[in-house]
Amino acid sequence: MTVHGHFDTITGDGKVDGDGTVSGDIRIASDSVNTKNKQRDKHLRSDDFFGAAGHPTITISASGLTPFDGTELRGPITLSAAGYQQAVATVVQVVSATAAGVTLRAEATVDRTAFDMTWSPLNMTRPEASAIVTARFVRN
Repeated sequence: MTVHGHFDTITGDGKVDGDGTVSGDIRIASDSVNTKNKQRDKHLRSDDFFGAAGHPTITISASGLTPFDGTELRGPITLSAAGYQQAVATVVQVVSATAAGVTLRAEATVDRTAFDMTWSPLNMTRPEASAIVTARFVRN
């Protein structure tokens, strides 16, 4: 079963140190999940998945990302959702970087069972979920 969706409410901040090391957080309102199916979205907000009532924020945290090969950042990324936390393996691509800001893109496969998201009628749902994050950080 493949379902595509996005989150409507996302905020974040980041910083670049003098040596080029990058740190930041992306905060996602878990109740803003949107798959264009109201019944499915309600179920995704439930305790079977994101548990939005008790865990209103999904957080992607990066600390100590270092530049690699001019177009990538590498380092530890942590995903927190539904009261659980897990390190995520990914490479962050630098899509564009100007004096005004930077756009980053990362793809990751996440084992949703590590977040106790195990609901799967008739085993139709794979334990792995794919996520693509594109984030634009602007200088302020």
